Amino acid sequence: FSRIRFCSAKSEVRATMATDVQSLINYYAREKYYRHIQTVCSEVLRKRGGDPVLQFWRAFGVLMEGGISEAIRDFESLKGQQDVQLASLVALIYAHKKSRVVDSEAVNDLQNRVEVEERTAPERSLLQAAMFFWHIGEHKRAREQVIQILEVQPDYAQATALLGWIDLTSGRESLEKKCQKYFDQALSQGAPQLFLLLIEGHNVFH
Repeated sequence: FSRIRFCSAKSEVRATMATDVQSLINYYAREKYYRHIQTVCSEVLRKRGGDPVLQFWRAFGVLMEGGISEAIRDFESLKGQQDVQLASLVALIYAHKKSRVVDSEAVNDLQNRVEVEERTAPERSLLQAAMFFWHIGEHKRAREQVIQILEVQPDYAQATALLGWIDLTSGRESLEKKCQKYFDQALSQGAPQLFLLLIEGHNVFH
């Protein structure tokens, strides 16, 4: 019994660390500190091993600093990782479209795969894709992904918090007015580790 409790505690610590790192990545991405994203992901990966979520965001940092070819290689290697499969596909489309010579055939193939994946992707995968869309300024696509998550899992606190952030930064007054409701709802859904994700949103209003 004590061993089960110890393993459970270790899992909770890992989950808290993962959320805190994701919060830091979100902050750096909002501030466009793309080199910082690469640094923090690389440092945590040295301790944690091959975490595909961290590998994805490190590649995102590389992409946003203009390392398109390197980022494409990294995203390609992550297409089979369930937690970032959808995010990797949409990131590949974005990266190919930024290339000097656009591979239209590859883009079309990826778009077809995204259409299939969006229908079957688990909530964790949808969340990473939503964050990617948010950080490249595609608020509508980001919001669609989050709404899809919340239709299936309405108490998903991180998705609720992200919806608040998407609306807050949407540039649409009608949506901005709703974001406080989502921040409060996310806090009421429970997880203390979301504090870093939500604190700046609350500072906007208080």
